[in-house]
Amino acid sequence: MLAGAAAFLAVTAASAKAVKVCYAQLLVDYAAYHHADVIAVGIHAVAPGATDATLVATSAGEPGAKSDAGVLAVIKSNRPAYSARKEQGRYQALLPLFDDKNNTVGVLELTFLLDGTRREDWFAERATAIRNYLQQITPYNRLFDPYTKGYDDTDTVAQRINQILLARHPDVNVIALHITKPGEAKNRVWGINRPDFIGRDSDEIDTDTEKTGRIVMQVIPATHRMEVHMPLWGPDGALFGTLCTVYFWRTESEAADFYGRSLAIMHEARLLTPANRADLFKP
Repeated sequence: MLAGAAAFLAVTAASAKAVKVCYAQLLVDYAAYHHADVIAVGIHAVAPGATDATLVATSAGEPGAKSDAGVLAVIKSNRPAYSARKEQGRYQALLPLFDDKNNTVGVLELTFLLDGTRREDWFAERATAIRNYLQQITPYNRLFDPYTKGYDDTDTVAQRINQILLARHPDVNVIALHITKPGEAKNRVWGINRPDFIGRDSDEIDTDTEKTGRIVMQVIPATHRMEVHMPLWGPDGALFGTLCTVYFWRTESEAADFYGRSLAIMHEARLLTPANRADLFKP
């Protein structure tokens, strides 16, 4: 491994710890990252196997708290509720959260800074627009799909590289490393923030990129995803596998920007990649 890469991985490992989250947290992270006027985001829902609604994802603090009476009222009525808390300088919006099949899957909580420069109805309109976009990227029955943030000492170098890149690029929703393990014939997923995908066979695009170095960009309107499939290079230029980045997009005009950012991530990955392909599978 490159000396710099080894040092960087070692330093990062000291403070890293894998945390299990769900797809709802990706939605919260997206809303918080892309909307600077929102100071807190949360999603309340009834988790699988539970009977009570809880805060399942949040941009502030830890999830797990039971939902309060205001949230429960929105769940019962399936109608939004707004409140201006002038003494706190806050405006809170609670809106039913829908999936892309128009099923109600929870409650979206948005908190804005109430600074006196905007009318209160502006906040309601803003909150509704954010909720409506999140609906487009909330697939049916996927709110609790498992995801991972961070890594443990027992994780492979491939998984650690994946998580380091994600931490450095919060605008990316998924990063995957597709590699053919030494001694095997199939290209598989060995680094990703979706734990149930680790070890899964790669598709034709990622298998081809590992062989050819071809870069493929996909804009997928149905799921509002944009994917860039790129070569995963070793430090000496050897082709080790495929690196895939996945973004949510709002308009197709963002494709060029996402493509450029993905190429930058490809070069960052090369700086973190060991000299031997087999080392990617070691802790």
